[in-house]
Amino acid sequence: MDMPRITIDISGDVVAAVRLPPQEIEQELRKELALALYRRGALSLGKARVLAQLTYWEFDELLGQ
Repeated sequence: MDMPRITIDISGDVVAAVRLPPQEIEQELRKELALALYRRGALSLGKARVLAQLTYWEFDELLGQ
């Protein structure tokens, strides 16, 4: 059974305003979303780590920052 997926459209002017190298934007947005949802209790640590596409240790380090 396939799980539902979502796609978030972010306007070009917002993407252009992000002060990061273009190749880093998607990964940084994933990490920020994962952190925010984990802190709200909306995602478990494991699922937040998967969303951020990080290892357990990398996500743990991110939480410590």
